[in-house]
Amino acid sequence: MGTKTWDGGATGNWNVSSNWSPAGVPVTGDDVVINTAGCTVTLDEHIGGGQTNTGLGSLTITTGKLYTNDGSNRMLTVTGATSIASGGTLDCTGSDIYLGVALYASTPSLDVDGTGIFIGGTGATHNIGNIQMKTSAVVTLTSGVTTLSTRNTNSYGMFYRNGGTFNHGSGKLVFNETTSSDNRILLRNATTFNEVEVNVGSGKSLSMYTFGDGGYLVTMADNLIITSGIFNTTNAEDATDSDLTVTGYCDVTGAGTLTLNGSTVSVAALRCKSGAAVTQDSDGTLELATGSNFGGTEGSA
Repeated sequence: MGTKTWDGGATGNWNVSSNWSPAGVPVTGDDVVINTAGCTVTLDEHIGGGQTNTGLGSLTITTGKLYTNDGSNRMLTVTGATSIASGGTLDCTGSDIYLGVALYASTPSLDVDGTGIFIGGTGATHNIGNIQMKTSAVVTLTSGVTTLSTRNTNSYGMFYRNGGTFNHGSGKLVFNETTSSDNRILLRNATTFNEVEVNVGSGKSLSMYTFGDGGYLVTMADNLIITSGIFNTTNAEDATDSDLTVTGYCDVTGAGTLTLNGSTVSVAALRCKSGAAVTQDSDGTLELATGSNFGGTEGSA
């Protein structure tokens, strides 16, 4: 394994040996750095002579753009960390991606910083260990399903937003880390997700840690589904209750628990199935708003 740095090249073709320094197309396990301003690198054929998966060790984009699709699904796998800095863009439109899926480390699986841009695109399946976005970064999730499977060991964060612009992409975000007992959504900005599913394992928790006076509002533009584990609206470190609005329905099933604490929570419909639980403190507020119900198909208007 080694480090391959993009040199540019007139064609922008990943599979041209002379476009890399040292010369040679990256192979499975290589670390890849793209740092040429204004360039676009396109995965216009399968990597490494017919492979359907890149299998990179790590990926760093300091400036320039990596585009994974030329009209076909070019699968991208990075086993280590992916870092997008100011001036860098990773455009995964239409491609299935796997970024640091099993990376339990102080380095985020996907780190978008400065003015870096991550574009999830349309209809793809994205599996990412965890996401961190900071400063003026722009992160747009796929309209398909994004599954987060690990946490940053420094912050316990599976999703950490400290500035920047976040777009949910009208897709589904699944929190699926079942190994650790304490996982967190860390937010320093009011944030809107679309549909969210919590599946962190029986007895384990996913907490909303929103910073600021009284916390920032977290909104689900669609539904909240808790299939296993505890979804907790309180920051345990300073006992800050975070407000939550679910525009669609909230369905607590199986071994799921919704812990509302003293938060102000609004949902369009609420269901707690056998074996599940919903708890709330005496100073909390739960509003059942109009908009959806569980008659017939779940979530039908």
